[in-house]
Amino acid sequence: MYGGASCERGAREESHNEPEEESKGSIYERMMASLDEVRLDRYDRAMNG
Repeated sequence: MYGGASCERGAREESHNEPEEESKGSIYERMMASLDEVRLDRYDRAMNG
């Protein structure tokens, strides 16, 4: 099972590694930005009533 997953990942890396990495990075960055925005909003509400 593990060998199949690593082979599949290797095939993906050979075919289109760069676009996949960029899209994952941008999705991750958007998620983190959303979390930061929510945290700041909660902090503002807590401090300002």
